[in-house]
Amino acid sequence: MKKIALIGAEPASLVNFRGDLISDLVSSGYRVVTISNAPSPQLRTKLRKLGAHPTAVPFARRGLNPLGDFVTFIKLLKVLWHERPDIVLSYTIKPVIWGGLACLLLGINHVSLITGIGTSLHSKAGIKHYLVRFIVLFLYKLSLIRAKSVVFQNHDNLDLFLKKKLVHSHQTIMINGSGVNTSVFAYSVPSIEKYKFLCVARLLKEKGIYEFIKAAEQVKLKYPDTEFQLLGGEEELGDSVPLSLIKRMHGQKIITYYGEVEDVRPYLAQSSVFILPSYHEGLPRSTLEAMSSGRAIITSDAPGCRDTVEEGVNGFLVEVTNVELLVEKIKYFIDNPIKITEMGVASRNIVLERFDVRIINSQLLDVINNAWCAK
Repeated sequence: MKKIALIGAEPASLVNFRGDLISDLVSSGYRVVTISNAPSPQLRTKLRKLGAHPTAVPFARRGLNPLGDFVTFIKLLKVLWHERPDIVLSYTIKPVIWGGLACLLLGINHVSLITGIGTSLHSKAGIKHYLVRFIVLFLYKLSLIRAKSVVFQNHDNLDLFLKKKLVHSHQTIMINGSGVNTSVFAYSVPSIEKYKFLCVARLLKEKGIYEFIKAAEQVKLKYPDTEFQLLGGEEELGDSVPLSLIKRMHGQKIITYYGEVEDVRPYLAQSSVFILPSYHEGLPRSTLEAMSSGRAIITSDAPGCRDTVEEGVNGFLVEVTNVELLVEKIKYFIDNPIKITEMGVASRNIVLERFDVRIINSQLLDVINNAWCAK
């Protein structure tokens, strides 16, 4: 039986974002080993039900930690040496880098999914940021040098990797994200009796949380009954949005904060329009789930985000950090409620045509099979 190791830092992501892929790999005759941070008993059970064999390797979520990353790399080497997979598929920054380097040393064919480039490759002033960017670029180039395929979710990231000479053009493939299960995220009629604007994002500055709050403050001056709902977990990082601020805004009824939830579907079903004012993404899964649920979209004209919107068809793009334009588009939907429904239907149709998980997984399976056959 062919064996594939699927490396992703977070076990919840393997279940929620790659669960359908794991099932399809198993159905295609692969023995699937997942490698991630240690899963909880519940997540371990879910992974096994999907047909996977979970293995734990510690991954720090963000930042450069030489000692911690070295431990990750050594443990990853040991696991891959023991498992001897025929092919490795890795996604997110650290699994791509350390997984690619381990495969390079062990001579294992591998495919890397670039699901976003993180904050480290975005322009910031200062010697520290320059040094971090230099190290990350070097590690990317080294880890991808023998990759059979490097899969990108948007053209901005692909162009950046080519410009920086991190990959060769013959390695690159474009696939529209990780896909969304359109049966699980079924269409529901958006709320127009009470306007509810929903944002699902981690509490990070780069997700546009401050812009979302500022827009809510301005819109509620004219439309006090409009509700701005926020779902997302707290982060313990330098660019995190303080939970104390979120709770204060919740207490003042500027936003309604629900914290981190296991299932976003009930909140999507009650919403009118989905908002993601992020500064950059790979291809935002939260937006695709909202589109599949039949929601119009307001998001940033930024890498990844712009790939989800056909301007004026299923939503609007706004300049990054431009609160005034964000407010303008929110007010447009309030003043034109029929567009909430029309654009929501358009979102659903776009997902069915381009982002359905069955389409995405079929493309990924072709990439994996070709890498498995490659010498």
